[in-house]
Amino acid sequence: VATSSTYMGTETVNGIPARHYSSSSKDWATTEWEGNLEAASSDFWIAEAGYPVRYVFTAKGVDTEGYKGSMLWSMELSDVNGPVTIEAPQGAKRLDE
Repeated sequence: VATSSTYMGTETVNGIPARHYSSSSKDWATTEWEGNLEAASSDFWIAEAGYPVRYVFTAKGVDTEGYKGSMLWSMELSDVNGPVTIEAPQGAKRLDE
């Protein structure tokens, strides 16, 4: 967790107890953005077991060509340790065939 993040308290997300952190510093995001980053913020919830349960990132700015833009990126984790079934697409061949 970045040192610029603020601990917001404990919340339950998708039935999982988690610690909520928030950050609104653009210092940590400028290395990934080529242009003028006007604002960036992120909220994330970390389960007591240490894995991320929810993540929300927003940013807005101007790229190197002068175009304004904004983004929203979010992730939710649910059904932790539930059964998983993965089926190959129809017509797919096994690598050992």
